[in-house]
Amino acid sequence: MAKLLLLLPEAVRETIARRYRRRRYDWLTGEDQWPIDLPLGSPDEREAQRQPDAVRAWIAAWQTWSGAGELVWRERRWRTLGVQRLPERLLLHEPASAVAWLGEGQRWQRASSRHRHFTARWPELGARMARYFDLLADWDAAEIQRLEDLVAWLEANPQSNLYARQLPVAGIDSKWLEGRMMLIADLVAALRADAGGDPDFYRLCGLKPLPHIVRLFILDEGLRQRTGDCVTSRLARRNWLRSICRYRASTSSRTCRPVWLSRTIRDRLCSWALVTVWAPWRVCHGSCGRSAPTGAIWIPTGWPY
Repeated sequence: MAKLLLLLPEAVRETIARRYRRRRYDWLTGEDQWPIDLPLGSPDEREAQRQPDAVRAWIAAWQTWSGAGELVWRERRWRTLGVQRLPERLLLHEPASAVAWLGEGQRWQRASSRHRHFTARWPELGARMARYFDLLADWDAAEIQRLEDLVAWLEANPQSNLYARQLPVAGIDSKWLEGRMMLIADLVAALRADAGGDPDFYRLCGLKPLPHIVRLFILDEGLRQRTGDCVTSRLARRNWLRSICRYRASTSSRTCRPVWLSRTIRDRLCSWALVTVWAPWRVCHGSCGRSAPTGAIWIPTGWPY
């Protein structure tokens, strides 16, 4: 016996939830088509006679239902069962009706209100801001104000050549910017109609990038006596590499062995340091005819680490 396709309120809620996840960005920009028409099922008399319990439960569920949207009923005149009033479809006339089914009313209201505010000030950001629905819905008012103030300042000062910490915008500092660079660059690119999509945040926003300084912890006692406990400047890094090469020349007869770096040490040295600074050292000791496994560095036997 074929199963009747009769949608109960819970199944309709799941359908709306899937559409909301896919199309909420279009709902913000008004690009989706309304009303949304959701057919609930259309059993004929023969199906109602074969599965009377399922049809009765379906009708009862919609008779007791109350919620957002317009529920359309239709009368059927059947030869044997007589006149029956059946739920035919649910019409959702606006996004507010759809999100009410999902308990997302407050989030939708915040997102749509903030989206209207941004697009009223910058019409070019209409489609771009819609991509950040969760941001618009969940950020607090202070964060949204910081974002708006920063975008406005960058628009008015496209080539300031300031460091991020120098920006004269309340609440904005390097730490705040660090996790939001992609967002800000995307909005600035939309304002400037940057079709090329320059991936460099600082160049796009007209800011001066920070100098690339890496803090290195020296693990070997002999090298530490030559360079100090840590190396932070570019000049000191160059001197440190020269010290490594000189030290290698004086220890070329020592046996080398691979040493796996723990996660803690790797985090301290950071990936840039491993690739750029340790690599020349590994090349020097590569002359012994052995290759270091992935994640290891060659250290002469007896070196502290």
